[in-house]
Amino acid sequence: MDQMKKEEDSHQNAMKFLKNEARLYEEEICHIQEGIERKNLRLVDLITNAESRRERNLTVVLQLQVKCQQHEEEIRIFGIEKKRREQAEEQEQRLKEAVKLIQNRLALLYRSKFKKKSITKTTVRKGMNKRKKK
Repeated sequence: MDQMKKEEDSHQNAMKFLKNEARLYEEEICHIQEGIERKNLRLVDLITNAESRRERNLTVVLQLQVKCQQHEEEIRIFGIEKKRREQAEEQEQRLKEAVKLIQNRLALLYRSKFKKKSITKTTVRKGMNKRKKK
């Protein structure tokens, strides 16, 4: 009986030890599962944050593209306006030169006519004076 009692005690001790080990393993498994769940939640947060950053970045890229197109359009319009101003300035310069040329020609024409008239008048006067003397 003592032998059986010892075996039974030994068996009970072994069972207690195994139950204790099983409980420790279950606790360890729970800790591992909790760690895995925390890591999964962290990964979900990281993925969500990355997606929201990506969306914000895409929004910024689209805004920059729109601004770039607007600036390109402004540059194109400015170029057209600059060409128009340059053409207007060139045309104004040509007009000024044409006016000067016309004024110079008119002055020359006027001088040449004035000289002819004065010569003619002088000649006519001289001719009249000669006639009067006779």
